[in-house]
Amino acid sequence: MKNSILSLYVRHKLAILKFNRAGKLISEEKVLVVYDIYFEDNFKLVRNQHGEGENQHTFSRYSDHDTLNYLPLHKGHERFNSFASSKGFLKKPDSGQIYFKKENSYSIQAFSEDGYFEKTIQFDFGKYNYPEEQRLRFAEKQSDTEDFFKENSIVKRISNFFPFKNGFFMSLYGGPKNSAWIFLNTNLKPRAIIYEFENNLDGSLIHQITWTQTSDQIVYQINSREFFNDYVDTFKEQKVEIILGNIHDFFSKNKQKLMGEKQALVFLKVK
Repeated sequence: MKNSILSLYVRHKLAILKFNRAGKLISEEKVLVVYDIYFEDNFKLVRNQHGEGENQHTFSRYSDHDTLNYLPLHKGHERFNSFASSKGFLKKPDSGQIYFKKENSYSIQAFSEDGYFEKTIQFDFGKYNYPEEQRLRFAEKQSDTEDFFKENSIVKRISNFFPFKNGFFMSLYGGPKNSAWIFLNTNLKPRAIIYEFENNLDGSLIHQITWTQTSDQIVYQINSREFFNDYVDTFKEQKVEIILGNIHDFFSKNKQKLMGEKQALVFLKVK
């Protein structure tokens, strides 16, 4: 943090709170709708799903000197419910570029390290594409989607798009039995497509779900009881060796906690 101010966007309060380094609240700014906001010292990026102003721009860059608006709302997308993204803006560790995964499309918006819009990355899954006309029709009739997805093998959404130092990670959702993890190089070409993981390190179950990322890790959360049951099912007939820091050490130290209603975080390092 280069300066002494910490900005925090609190969605349920629809407010931007600013604190000094001692943790004292120094200001509160109300916002009108649920935004995604990215803060830097000299600018902020804001995303409003349904757009603002006469041209309904969905992204804005604010600084002390000017305001720049980008990407008008796509026709028909006002039908979708408005909500903040679970991931928001994500920064690539090496280049500093900033990415935003757009909901209800296969689009990723890319911004420079300084917050200026650079390009839209559009993925095409060929015969597995979700037709735009169907997507828009189901925007207001979600109850009709179940039969459609049972009958059609398609990519319903890009669940996550994470920028890492040596490339990108993307997870696709096409239903409980039709999902994939894809690792991309820096040119956005697939390096590996994974439909199911085999854990050759300790044999425990790996869930192909994602929650967030660190600079070099994919993170998912799992109900602690489910983690407990996975562990027991995997190792119930095996003689395990407890070594400081391994999964058996973790289980033995946290067995009672895992049987409660808690969440366990699993970190998978990306190399």
